Amino acid sequence: MKILYSGEGLVDFGIPPAVSEEQKTKIIEFLKQMFIDVELVDTKEKEKHFNSVNKTSKKWKPKDLLMLLEPLSEEELAEKLDRSPMSIRMYRGHFEPDLRSFMIKKYGNAKKPTLDDINEMNGDEK
Repeated sequence: MKILYSGEGLVDFGIPPAVSEEQKTKIIEFLKQMFIDVELVDTKEKEKHFNSVNKTSKKWKPKDLLMLLEPLSEEELAEKLDRSPMSIRMYRGHFEPDLRSFMIKKYGNAKKPTLDDINEMNGDEK
């Protein structure tokens, strides 16, 4: 996570962090401890332009996350999930180990996860 700081005392994130509501609350609490005046401003994320194609970030849904565990190539998953192969590679890189740790803590082993497990790991309501 890249935090930008200006000479005028303004702080911003280099890119919007993808966090759960609980994580967002903790980050805001931390920032309020670090800085005198914290103001949250909702902004619309700018579109990204790649090879004259406009792209916007898509939120990962639990069913999409479950598909990351399938024995499919990044190209196959990218096509099925309408994402780039790089997006698949980057998310898989941290999601799989995080999920494995969660499953071991919860069940004592790394059994096959369900949608309910992924929702619980992400702090989402069932």
